[in-house]
Amino acid sequence: MQSQSCSVLIQFEAIAGKEGALEQSLLALIEPTVKEAGCIYYHFHKSQNDPAKFMFYETWNSEEAFNNHLASKHVQSWLAIKDDLLAKPFDISLWTPRQ
Repeated sequence: MQSQSCSVLIQFEAIAGKEGALEQSLLALIEPTVKEAGCIYYHFHKSQNDPAKFMFYETWNSEEAFNNHLASKHVQSWLAIKDDLLAKPFDISLWTPRQ
């Protein structure tokens, strides 16, 4: 059975005054992530309405590839500093394409 791709939406909100630091920390994840096996699409967005809000929209060739991404050194390093940057826990949801 062929594994199915997995899309991921992750939303972040910065602590007031730490918007720039959060943005830079998230931007630093892009280069190593797009080189990972299974990464199809990895795009970073900044809210047009709220400078404290950011989002990643990602597509992986499988949920396993996404889980490997979460275990990567660069993500684990970011997770170690997230509490100093986030106003609240980040929101993550996984999506399965239907076409």
